[in-house]
Amino acid sequence: MDGFFGLTLENELFKKDTFYQAVVNNFYDAIYVLDDNNSIIYANHSVKKILGMEPGEMLGKHLIDFIHPDDAPKVQQILADIKKGKQTYIVGEYKIKHRDNKWLWMQSSYYKLFSNETTEAIVVSNVDITEKKLLERKLKEIREQLAILQNKSLSEYALVTSAKLRAPLSNILGLSNLLHDFSPDEGTDFQNLKTLLLNLQQQAEKLDKVIYDINSIVSTNVIKGNAIAMDKKIEHIVLIDDEPVANLIHEKVISKAIPDGQLKVISSFTTPEEAFAYIQRIPPDLIFLDIDMPKIGAWEFLQRMEKNNLNIDVIIISSSINPADREKAMAFPAVKNFFNKPLRMEDIEDILNR
Repeated sequence: MDGFFGLTLENELFKKDTFYQAVVNNFYDAIYVLDDNNSIIYANHSVKKILGMEPGEMLGKHLIDFIHPDDAPKVQQILADIKKGKQTYIVGEYKIKHRDNKWLWMQSSYYKLFSNETTEAIVVSNVDITEKKLLERKLKEIREQLAILQNKSLSEYALVTSAKLRAPLSNILGLSNLLHDFSPDEGTDFQNLKTLLLNLQQQAEKLDKVIYDINSIVSTNVIKGNAIAMDKKIEHIVLIDDEPVANLIHEKVISKAIPDGQLKVISSFTTPEEAFAYIQRIPPDLIFLDIDMPKIGAWEFLQRMEKNNLNIDVIIISSSINPADREKAMAFPAVKNFFNKPLRMEDIEDILNR
């Protein structure tokens, strides 16, 4: 008895065409069977759901007639490998034409079906993966765009660090060498000295601006500060930095920026342990805190403040331009803002005018 494939099948169950066709036609996958010439001799009902064609429209036509020209060689190779017996099961992806002349991506499984010694056929099961392919292409485009942006940022970063950063730094080194050569014994030309110091300051300001530019290149997120209460008077400030020169500079800047008579005490500490013991005894109105310090860094210092219920406003001042440091700092409720060193007059004014 001939089965509906046109093949002689020995199994009694599969001799019942109606049963076998009912099973195959209820598959969601589009299934068709190819003869020795790769012509379609059977197609199930899902062909219409997926490709928009009646099964009868495909019968007698060569499979390659429906395949995209770019993918035809790949499909022909799969069919050849199946026939030569290199493999009895192959999975491939290719584009196939819909009735509306649009191209759909299919993931197809090819099986070699034997019925007797003289007759063979190839069963092809197809799953529509067009949506998956569109998503993959979109993800690829996004990755490419991100790579372009990343490369652009890295190029800008390299330009700034190699040229713009080096220029003011070399000028500062040159000016400091000239200052070093001044000899009191030869008589001090105060005007020339003042000019040198002014030039040194200008180059330092250029260097500072470059650091801020680097920060803007590296950081893509703007982390806003937590506002300090407007009606709060700042009379007592504590500076915590393991570099004495940083404390000295910031003390001068703060004293100059805060109106006369308002600021009463500035306490400077180079060791966080000593500073923490002090603020427990005499809580200040505001703390300026460096990030990287020996033994106790800013994060541990802030955690200790929370554990001891020390509700004191903190401003982070750091040389770090890492956006992650800024984001981590602003996660602490006590931290009201984050400034890069050196602290400037406008930074203090920004704090006071909130």
